[in-house]
Amino acid sequence: MEFDKVETIFDIDKNLLEKIDEFKNERILKHTNDEGKYNIIFHSISLDAFSKFPMALEEFRIEFGKHPLFQRSYAYNFEGLYHDYEEEFVQVFRNGIFEAVFSDYGSKKRISLRYYNDKFDTFVKESLKIYDTLGINCPILFHVTIINIKDYKLDAGLGVRSHVWDTQRNILNPIGIIIKNDNELDNNINNLFVPIWNHFGISMDYTNCHNE
Repeated sequence: MEFDKVETIFDIDKNLLEKIDEFKNERILKHTNDEGKYNIIFHSISLDAFSKFPMALEEFRIEFGKHPLFQRSYAYNFEGLYHDYEEEFVQVFRNGIFEAVFSDYGSKKRISLRYYNDKFDTFVKESLKIYDTLGINCPILFHVTIINIKDYKLDAGLGVRSHVWDTQRNILNPIGIIIKNDNELDNNINNLFVPIWNHFGISMDYTNCHNE
């Protein structure tokens, strides 16, 4: 389900949607710094994130040790918990929002979108497992943003060539998805990446991609 349908389906207060957008935009701005390096940013946001009391950080620490994406040692910071390892950064906010950032200096000006499509798939599924264990209920909003993407092309492999028409665009920020349950989870995840594949001139997911 696309993010622009959230307010209608769930009768969500516009102030909540504004808070979500404001939070996401502030985090995107924070990571839009290093020239020559692109960042892939994943966010998972519970609709209760801005109305509930802060979560117990120790409960998060225990659960992260059980799931592949979060199997790192975590340290405390002002926002909650974080780990920063090579080109991977994960922030866990006290209100239950998860943020994962993957960086690449991309000396060849190529981006492996299939790799990050798969990473996002893991991020969504593992986040949902943790939320379920900790009693954080769906619906959950998921977003993906790519920043510092100007002049990059796609490293798709198998002879597939990318063609970027909008060479000046520096941020790819498609509309998020909302997950109510596990039904059609894979389709929702892949659909979120469709406009990103399209940016590189590819009509479909890497598994079935071809030039427009």
